[in-house]
Order: sequence, then structure tokens, then C-alpha cells
Amino acid sequence: MQEGDYTFQLTVTDSSGQQDTSHVTVIVQPENNKAPVANAGPEKELTLPVDRTTLDGSKSSDDQRIATYRWTKTSGPDGVKIENADSAIATVTGLEVGTYTFTLTVTDERNLENSNTVTVIVREEKDQPPVARVISSPPISLPVRTASLDGSHSIDDKGGISYLWTRDDSSPAAGDVLNNSDHQAVLFLGNMVEGKYRFRLTVTDSKGQSNSDSGTVEVKADPWERDLVELVLEVPVSQVSQRQRDLLLRQVEVLLGVLDGDIIVREINAFNEHSTRLVFLVSAGPGRPPLSGRSVALGLRNKLRKQKNDFLIYKARRVDTVICQLNCSGHGDCDPFSRRCICHPFWMENFIRAQLGDAESNCEWSVLYVTIASFMIVVATATLVWAVFCCCSRRKSRVRRSKSRYKILEAEERDSLELQPPRTARLKPVTTPTSSALMRSDSDLDSEDVQGGDLWTEQERGQLLRPQNGSLRNGQGPPRPKKQREELL
Repeated sequence: MQEGDYTFQLTVTDSSGQQDTSHVTVIVQPENNKAPVANAGPEKELTLPVDRTTLDGSKSSDDQRIATYRWTKTSGPDGVKIENADSAIATVTGLEVGTYTFTLTVTDERNLENSNTVTVIVREEKDQPPVARVISSPPISLPVRTASLDGSHSIDDKGGISYLWTRDDSSPAAGDVLNNSDHQAVLFLGNMVEGKYRFRLTVTDSKGQSNSDSGTVEVKADPWERDLVELVLEVPVSQVSQRQRDLLLRQVEVLLGVLDGDIIVREINAFNEHSTRLVFLVSAGPGRPPLSGRSVALGLRNKLRKQKNDFLIYKARRVDTVICQLNCSGHGDCDPFSRRCICHPFWMENFIRAQLGDAESNCEWSVLYVTIASFMIVVATATLVWAVFCCCSRRKSRVRRSKSRYKILEAEERDSLELQPPRTARLKPVTTPTSSALMRSDSDLDSEDVQGGDLWTEQERGQLLRPQNGSLRNGQGPPRPKKQREELL
């Protein structure tokens, strides 16, 4: 039916043919159509880098049916694109920082329409800086030399952070970063020494924001450090196989008189280019501390000296404790590099013991006492040498002594001899002729007199042999003539 007035006639007839008629009017009025109600949805807020959103108009209504939807941008920055703009749900892309207004227009079948707007606010990115978190490693004790620091619990609101580990200036310089882990979440360390290591972790996000945290690793000394023995062998470490290592340990066990397996190897590495360093300790049994490193080193050194160092498969260059333990006689300190005693002032090494005794460096002698003893030895030696020299000289002078020889002076010779006044200048010694035809011994005179038949009496001989000029003692000069004044007095 359409809009208008309709009249309908009803005729009724009974069985006898009688009928009656009635009329009814139907008025068709225009329909009562209401306009649709548009609903563009609630306001939205976005934060970059999110640059797209959806516009939902599915909650729009009409008393009949909504025929069409249409989305349009009414305000906001340019550059946006509306996908499915003729649908109840549309998608907006290419959003930038700013405020956008989108309008939804709905139309029913009677071309009645209604509109509604929605606001979309796009804000600058709110990126929070990352948070660095480091889980420190528990303390370790040597000979364990590896540790790790865990920074994997660091977080960021956007994800995608980078890691950088840096060593603190106060940390020991020794110790290596393994597998380039200083740019990873977990830091691995090796070849560590005694001390406290401190590392700082810096995490950085994609926007350059960073945060830091620190972690520490404490490396404690070996509790049996003083019992470690160092054996240096004349063989490159690259040439020592596992089988040779085991054989060497069994030989050392035989020398020390310990059971198989009592030697615990702590390190085996290169001492230098041509030698190998073996560090070990000797167990004293389950639940007991190891044997003293000093006694083990001394015993092994003596055994090798008796065996002439030919018992081991490799020649041993040195046997000593890892920690220098010389007591230096209580008058010095042990140098850990040279393994020798550095004596305190006024003390020195007993070189006799060091060279001929146990070959251990010491500081037994006092410099003062050694100086006094050395001076006395020098004086005693000089006195002994002087005494021997004097004895030899006296004996030699007795051997060389011979009889005195005399000369008989003629009358002319006696007259020519006169006493000369003493000279002021120093007199030169006159060498005595060793032999002359004019000199005769007593035996020669006696023999000639006897042969010539001229016999001399004892009195005449005495007159001949008596000095004509008098006699002088050794060191006296000739007598001076008396002056006139002295004669008068």
C-alpha cells in the first residue's frame, strides 16, 4: 500500500440469496521516519612512534537502517590517509604530533543523515630511560680464575638496549674479558688474580638514553698458597703431553715417598719460551691440610741433587715454593722475584753456608763483626808473613857469613895513610873487594912465613896487626885536634 485513502466494500449473502453491503475506508499516511544517530566513538590519544589508529562508527543507530557511512578529516596536520572511509570502521595512517578531528556522517534510506566528530591527539614519544641492573658474582678463591657478572636483568620500556662493561680504575689490571662479552648482557672474565674487581655496566636505548650500575667480583687468595711448590722443567710446554705429565707426577711421587694421587696439580703453563712451570701441592690425606710447601721443596731439591737430576724425564731447573718463604735469619726480607734475601743494614749473607751448605740465602753475618774479623785476619796474616820473612833473612845471613881477611901494610903504605878530616857531604860506602892479590888470609900468611923460614913472634904479630891510627867504634868519626884554648884550660 502506498500513501493515500483506500475504501473497501464488504458484501455478504445468505443461503436464501439475501445480501447486505458495508464500506470501510483505510487511510495510508506517510511513514513516521526519524533521522539516524551518528556515533564516531570516544576521543583517542596516541604517542609516537605509533602513527595509526582506527575510527569506529559501528555504534551509530537509526529507527530503520543506516544506508551509508562517510568519514572525513575536518582539522589537524596534513598528510593523513583514511582507509575504508565509507565503512563503519575506518583506519587512519600517517599521523603526526598534533590534534586531529574526524567527522562521521551517516544517512538512512530516507536520506536523513546525522554527523558526529571524534578527536585524536598524537603526542611526542614518552620514552623512559633504561634501567641497568647488575647481579654480582659471589666471591671466589684461587686457583679458580673465572667469574661472571649478569646484566641481563636490565630493562627498557621500548626494548632494544645495548650493553657496555668498563673496568674500574681501582680494579687489578690482570684478568681477561672472554669472547668479547664486554658488549653483551653477561660479562665473562678469566685469568683473574687476587683482588677485588669492579665493573660498571652502561645500558643505552634506541634514543640514546642510558643508565649505569656496578658489580663486583672478589677473588680471594688460595688458602693453601704457602704450600704450593713450583717445579721448572727444561722443556717447552707445547711438547709436554698428558702421558708425559702423568709419568712426571709418578716420578715426583716416588722421590717424595707419597702415595699415587697425593700430588694435586694446580697449574701447568709456560715459564718462558724453553721451559715449563708446574705448580702442585702434596696432600696429607682426607680431611687433613697439605704438606708444608717449604719442606716438600727442600726434600725434592735434596733428592734431585742426590740423583744428579737424572731421575725425572725432564731436567729440573728450579724447585721452590711459589711464595718466597726464606726467613733470612730474621735480619732481612725475601725478594719474591730473585728468591734471595735482601739483608737489612749492617747485615750480610753467610756465603760459606750459601755456597757449601744448604745453598739457602741468608743474612747471618753482621757487617761490623765481619769487618773486625777481617781486619784481625789481615793483621795476623801480615804478622805471620813478617815473622817468616825475618826468620828466612836471619838464616840466610848466617850462611853467607865468612872469615875476616887481613892485609899486611908496607912501610911506605903506612906512611901514606893519614887521617882525613870528616867531610860534610854524605860519605859513599866503599865496596870491599871480594878478592885481591894483596889480601891474604891468616892461613896464607902463616904458610908463607913458614915457607920463607921467617918466623914471627906473637908480640911482633900483634904490633903488625894493631891499627896504627888507633881504633874507632862503629859510627864514630876521627878524633879532632885540640885547640890552643882547650890546651890552656
